[in-house]
Amino acid sequence: GADPRFDSPVLRGFDMRNAQYLNGLRLMRSQGAPSYDIYGLERVEVLKGPASSLYGSGTPAGVINMVQKHAQFKDAYEAGTGLSVDGDAEVFFDANKALTDTFAARVTGKLAKTEEDIDELTNKRGYLGLATRWSPSDATTIDFLGSYQKDSPITPAGIPFALTGQGNDEDLRDLYAGDASVDDSDRRMSNIGYELHHEFDSGWALDQSARYQKFDWDYAGFYVRGFTSPSTVQRGVIFQDEDTWTANLDTRMSGNIQTGPLDHNLLFGLDLRKYGDNTTTEFANASDLDITSRTSATVGAPWYTTTDDLTLEQA
Repeated sequence: GADPRFDSPVLRGFDMRNAQYLNGLRLMRSQGAPSYDIYGLERVEVLKGPASSLYGSGTPAGVINMVQKHAQFKDAYEAGTGLSVDGDAEVFFDANKALTDTFAARVTGKLAKTEEDIDELTNKRGYLGLATRWSPSDATTIDFLGSYQKDSPITPAGIPFALTGQGNDEDLRDLYAGDASVDDSDRRMSNIGYELHHEFDSGWALDQSARYQKFDWDYAGFYVRGFTSPSTVQRGVIFQDEDTWTANLDTRMSGNIQTGPLDHNLLFGLDLRKYGDNTTTEFANASDLDITSRTSATVGAPWYTTTDDLTLEQA
């Protein structure tokens, strides 16, 4: 998507921000959204078209399911670092260990900083993932999955297109229209859950997934409202305090029966979800910025405030 703060994929022309899943359970969102670190994933599944209705709530275009790295019954270790010419830097590790014949554990971590096109804006991110797998018999497997992510993304304020082509485009490309004393972003996301798979002697199988997610984001960032002259832009500030949580429980029974010459693959399921959202959003005007002589911003009182305090229950 166009906003570097969070995932905003588009599939078949549809906005997919409300059709993203983590480990088969839907990611809920308010004004902002998560941006799950790709290094913590073992794969991304994209299911297009009406078949996506098997997942439950989604879009006619499909659903996107991200799968966290699971523990495996093998030993594997990885560590590395990365650098870019733009100043990005990261260190990461992934360690998987089969502790016994029936129990395995995996720890994944990453520390990174990403530089935006604007020199004053840097996104620092830390990720830690923990996974265990217990398989007491050939018929039963239980996976525990947990993760914690903390980062600080801020979107550049941008500039009015009408200011381009005036002879100072190179300076405009690097223009920081915000104020470091006001800009702030602190996003935290925690996930904890399990996956259960059990095969019965009758040929039927039980699958159950559960996850509790906590999402908090304190944000203050500038945006450009317009311009009053070729060198003066009008600015505003958005303040957001987002506090959400989601509890998911999905249970499925699948099996095969025969009626005469016909084979039937049957799937029965119950998907329960509870979502709490407590979010406050404020908009305020800030002092104009002369792009030829940058000065500190003065922020006025909020001219618009809205608060969401809701609980959603769905079955």
